[in-house]
Amino acid sequence: MGQFLRLSSSLLAAFAVVAITTPLYASDCIICDRDVWLSSQTKDCFLDNVDRYQAEMDKSKLPYITMDFSKCPGIEKRGLIELPTNPQATQKSSFILDRGSLRCLYRLVSEHSDSFDPSVEFRLDQQCPDNVQ
Repeated sequence: MGQFLRLSSSLLAAFAVVAITTPLYASDCIICDRDVWLSSQTKDCFLDNVDRYQAEMDKSKLPYITMDFSKCPGIEKRGLIELPTNPQATQKSSFILDRGSLRCLYRLVSEHSDSFDPSVEFRLDQQCPDNVQ
């Protein structure tokens, strides 16, 4: 029994070390999107409005922002914008991002040199590992 308790204590201590040293993506924002799909239209809308999104977050004091692309010129007002090439993915017209995710998405979009048509998936939980709150 004593060996079991020592082993259990050792495992618990090892788990605690791993849990403390392993960053959790967007740990403070449980409602934020981890995947964002952008077409050329939504990309342009995002780039045109990223400063406004930052300012709205500053003004509202909320730790997140809802980016609603259905309000952008030339984008249809419906739940889905277009069917992406990946049938598992859903091209949504709005996304919720925290400040770190917004900055990372801006960097990823700015660095992306390929076409955005029909759409590009950005996996923020994988592509933004330093986005720990």
